[in-house]
Amino acid sequence: MRNKFFLGADTDRKITWVCWNKVLAHKNKGGLGVNSLYALNPASIFKWIWRFLASSSSLWIKVIKSIHGNSGTLNKPYSSRLKNSTWIGILKAINKLKVKGVDLMGFCKIVIGNGGTIRFWHDIWYDDICFKKKFKRLFNLELQKDANVAAKLQASNVASSFRRPPRSGIENSQFIELGQILSSISLSSVSDRWAAIESRNHLFFGCSISVDLARLIDRWWNIHIPIFDDPSSWDSWLNGINLSSMQRKILEATFISMWWHIWKFKNLTLFFSKKPWKDRIFDDIVSHTHFWLSNRCRSFNVSMDVWLNDPLNAL
Repeated sequence: MRNKFFLGADTDRKITWVCWNKVLAHKNKGGLGVNSLYALNPASIFKWIWRFLASSSSLWIKVIKSIHGNSGTLNKPYSSRLKNSTWIGILKAINKLKVKGVDLMGFCKIVIGNGGTIRFWHDIWYDDICFKKKFKRLFNLELQKDANVAAKLQASNVASSFRRPPRSGIENSQFIELGQILSSISLSSVSDRWAAIESRNHLFFGCSISVDLARLIDRWWNIHIPIFDDPSSWDSWLNGINLSSMQRKILEATFISMWWHIWKFKNLTLFFSKKPWKDRIFDDIVSHTHFWLSNRCRSFNVSMDVWLNDPLNAL
C-alpha cells in the first residue's frame, strides 16, 4: 500500500514533494486555484453541517440524529462521552471560527413551514434573535421550554403552558409584543427547512455564478482576475491594474454589467415560474456591455466582432 499510494519503497515511507506555487496558482495558469488552505478546510468541513441541515433523508444524517439527537447538538452542549466523535470534531472546528469572529451558522436561517421541527424558544426562526433572549421574562414563566412552534401556535393561548399568567409591567408588555408577532405568522403544510442567507458580497463576489463569470471575463479580456471578497478589494485591484484609463473604465463597465445580470438572474429564479438559462448570462453580458458603451461612450467605435474576439486591444 505504501508503495502504490504513498510513493514509498517496500515498507519505508517516502517524502512527497509539493510545489505549493503551482497548487496556489490560478487555474488559468496551470495551478489548482487553492487560494488558502486555512480557508478551504473550514469551508469543506462546514459543508457537512449544511448537508445535515438541508437534507434529512440521507442515511448518515439519520445515524447522527440517532446518536446526537434531532438537532445534532448544533445549538446545545454535547455529552462528554461523545467528545471524541467525528461529528463533535466538526462542531468544534466551526466553533473555533466563531470564537475568532467568523460565525458560519450566521449565514444560515430557518424557513418555517409546519413548525414541527423548530423549537419555539431556543431556535432563531423570527428576526435575528431567539425568543428566550428576546422575551426573557416570558421564558422564565414557560413550563414547556422545549415546545416546538407548531404546538405553541396551535394552543388556544400561548400562556397556557406558563406557570402563572403574565403580570403588569415588563411581563405584560413582552406578552403583548409576542402576541403581535404570532398573529402575523401562519403555518403551512410543507416541512421546515434551512436556507442560506444571501449577502451582497457573496452574491456579487463569492457565489459560484459570480466566480464562473469572472473566470470567463478573465479569458475574454486575457487578464488575470483574482477572487474578490468585497467591493473594496475589487476596487483596489481595478485601480492598480496596468491598463489605460479608457480600458479601465470599460472593464469597470463590464463588471457592472455582470453584477446587473447576476441580480437579474437571481430575481428571475426566485420570482418567476420559468427559470432562466444560466449559460446565457455571459453572452448577455458581452452584448449588453457593447450596446451600452456604443450608446454612452462617443469614443467607443468598435464592431461587435472585434469586441467579442479581443476587447482589450480593440480599445
